[in-house]
Amino acid sequence: MAGVHIYANIVTVDLARGGSAAGLGDVVRTLYRYWQPGMEPPTFDDVVEETAKTGDAGAAAADTGADPALAEAAKRVPMHLLERGRAARERWKAKQA
Repeated sequence: MAGVHIYANIVTVDLARGGSAAGLGDVVRTLYRYWQPGMEPPTFDDVVEETAKTGDAGAAAADTGADPALAEAAKRVPMHLLERGRAARERWKAKQA
C-alpha cells in the first residue's frame, strides 16, 4: 500500500505498483465499527479491576490527603473530575457567603 486517506466516510487507498486489493474491502468495512457481533460490553467491575491493576486508583487515593470520603470516591471517579467538583463547590460557597 502506498497511502490511505480517510475523510469523514470516504476512504481512499493508493496501492503500490503491483499491489493487490484482495481483502481490503473487509478491512475498510470494519475500520470504524467499534462494536462487533458477539462482543460483550465491559462491566463496571471489569473497569475497576483494570484500573486497580494499573495503580491509577491508588495514586488518586493517595492524592486526596486525609479525607477518607474523598479517598473512597477516588477509587471510582477519575481524579480530574473530583478536582473539578471540588472547585465548583468552592465557587458556589463563595457566592453564598
